[in-house]
Amino acid sequence: MKRILPAGRPTMAKGTIGESMRWRLNLLSGLPDKDLLTHVSEAQAQLDIVEASSWCLTHGDLLPGNMMVDAETGHLTGLIDWAEAEWLPFGMALYGVEEVLGEGMSCAAGGFEYYDDHEELRRLFWDEFLALVRRDGEEIQLGEAEAARKLGILLWRGIAFDDGKMDRVVESGRDDSEIHKLRLFLEAPSVVVCSNKMFHWSESLISLWACVRRVFWHGRRGCCFGSESDETEQDPGSVERRK
Repeated sequence: MKRILPAGRPTMAKGTIGESMRWRLNLLSGLPDKDLLTHVSEAQAQLDIVEASSWCLTHGDLLPGNMMVDAETGHLTGLIDWAEAEWLPFGMALYGVEEVLGEGMSCAAGGFEYYDDHEELRRLFWDEFLALVRRDGEEIQLGEAEAARKLGILLWRGIAFDDGKMDRVVESGRDDSEIHKLRLFLEAPSVVVCSNKMFHWSESLISLWACVRRVFWHGRRGCCFGSESDETEQDPGSVERRK
């Protein structure tokens, strides 16, 4: 069975979230912060694109407590609690990346705090994620996956979980720790940003290799990042001596 359904109208039955994404986004228009509402407006503008993108089976509660990890190797060995799993646009579960990069704190401390090395851990995850997607040959549009990731963050962190009701947005003074986490997650570097960094890094490596080859083959000394005209420029004195 193909893990990711092709873009277009999904052929599977939609679940609770898949059927109500538009309604939930409209509900999020009641968030208590202008910056958060900007993210909601962007998600609403891209919802048609997200819904028309590739869909996949998605774990509905991707939290550290539902992840099984080998204590000796640190390798992920399994996921538990699939009760809320359903088919959703590819990328919506990527909100879970931020969940494992920190831990819950007391409400006085903000409710959530990233680990000291969260930036390095995030970079390692996205590097591996992008490598796996490209190796498997899946036709994934990173812009669509990023829009789905932001949508997932908004739906999972912007709507309060009141014993499963999920019929109101988080409120100042009542859900401050969740609002704090929502802001942190929405501002985290995206898969698109990390992909661009990898692209530019690859370009730098290619340029460096070209310079090394030029130095090796032409015996050129000094800075190898000079202009092409430097290679053909001749010392007037040497020309005169040859005469």
